[in-house]
Amino acid sequence: MDLSLSSEQRDLCRVVGALLTKACPPSRVRAVEADGGFDADLWKSLSAIGVAGKDIDDAPDPLLTVALIAEICGRHLAPVPLIETYVGRRLLSMVSADSLVPRADEAVIAVALAPWHSRDHEVLVQYSGVADGVVGLLGDELVWLTGTDCYPAQRNFAGVALNRVSPQRATEIEVLQTGESARAAYAETVTNWKRLAASMLVGVGLRAVELAAEFAKQRSAFGVPIGRFQAVAFPLADDLTALDGARLLSWKSQWAAQKQIDSAGLLALMAYASAAEAATTAVAHALHAHGGQGLTEECDIQLYHRRAKFLAVIAGDPKHQYAAIADSLLPQFEAV
Repeated sequence: MDLSLSSEQRDLCRVVGALLTKACPPSRVRAVEADGGFDADLWKSLSAIGVAGKDIDDAPDPLLTVALIAEICGRHLAPVPLIETYVGRRLLSMVSADSLVPRADEAVIAVALAPWHSRDHEVLVQYSGVADGVVGLLGDELVWLTGTDCYPAQRNFAGVALNRVSPQRATEIEVLQTGESARAAYAETVTNWKRLAASMLVGVGLRAVELAAEFAKQRSAFGVPIGRFQAVAFPLADDLTALDGARLLSWKSQWAAQKQIDSAGLLALMAYASAAEAATTAVAHALHAHGGQGLTEECDIQLYHRRAKFLAVIAGDPKHQYAAIADSLLPQFEAV
């Protein structure tokens, strides 16, 4: 397994990092949260450098490349549908339905991470209110829903673009595939979302630890910076170790998927569960390091705390991820 990055990937990371540093400061994140949770201008800028459209598929390792960009987006809390649009594109390509996306580069695709059990069943879908279409599973049918103004917005603690979506509210429903092949394609799409969300969670957690470390150097108690106290420093050091491990596991899952290794799906679940636990723990420690002011809206750390919590639960109860991992591993032990 070779996880070394190419010069092209390093250059792309530098370009995306520079763009987000300039275009997506915390003040911008706050403004976008108050205005619906989607930054259309930032999405256009990312599209212009080729990370949001079909060009990314020309990279030698597209999944790893998107994972690298997702981690940077996590560090900056970028309110853009990078992961959703990428995995949505892969799904449409898989079922030969690329023509459904009218705008090649700036298109927004939303993905229902939970299946619909009936046409009036509602599920929460991020970016569905601004998407060209929503893809999801209705029974045993893989469907494409259109009609961005059909879904009521859902206020949420994370300040993200979130809507309650049901097929019966859609302007139009197109069935892309049916039966076992539809369920398999949908399951692969959700798995791809999880493996990329793991990278985004790592970015959120790492930046939270950095903010806590910066604060701990400046804040003093009993005549010394609070970063000297073990109760502050040691948990943050543990968080860095856990996040680094989650990053490596995420990269391994991208590599396994690219090589079509049988364990790729299991590695994706492991990466997502590991990153969710590491990131939520890290942001909690970072928030505690800031003391009471960490809970105030003026403090940046609460932005990371809310985003990590959201990413960890939007695909379902984190405990269910561990249960799914156990279910996958159990047959191996029963056979011994």
